[in-house]
Amino acid sequence: ASASTVSSQTLDSYEEGTWTPSLSSGGSSITVDASNCVYTKIGRLVTCSIEILNIVSPNSGTFQVSGLPYTTGSFMEGAQPMMYHSVQIPSGRSQLNIYTPSNQTYFRVYASGNNIAWVALNGNNFGTTCYMIATFSYQANS
Repeated sequence: ASASTVSSQTLDSYEEGTWTPSLSSGGSSITVDASNCVYTKIGRLVTCSIEILNIVSPNSGTFQVSGLPYTTGSFMEGAQPMMYHSVQIPSGRSQLNIYTPSNQTYFRVYASGNNIAWVALNGNNFGTTCYMIATFSYQANS
């Protein structure tokens, strides 16, 4: 293995930083607390935190936040719960989860429930007075 391959697969490959989330669908923009939009990368594991204070001009587009610090890996990551308030959850669902699709730099929010299909939320589900805070992890593409 090359030195770069070995480095990215060991614990000495460590990085901390900030990331700049932006709304790519579901409204015109989001307001975030930048001091709480941070990440840590150890090897290929990236753990991000985000605090969204509101959405500007929400619409019916899928709620999608771009700007992840690294492209996601080539396989589906598990959904991860978040804290929120002032969010309209679709009928029959009881939990919201962050989902990071393969080979992307964004995440979406899905609602789940018991014996009912997952559904992606749109900007209108969040409205202008929503609040969301989450920490989630994914495996980087490289």
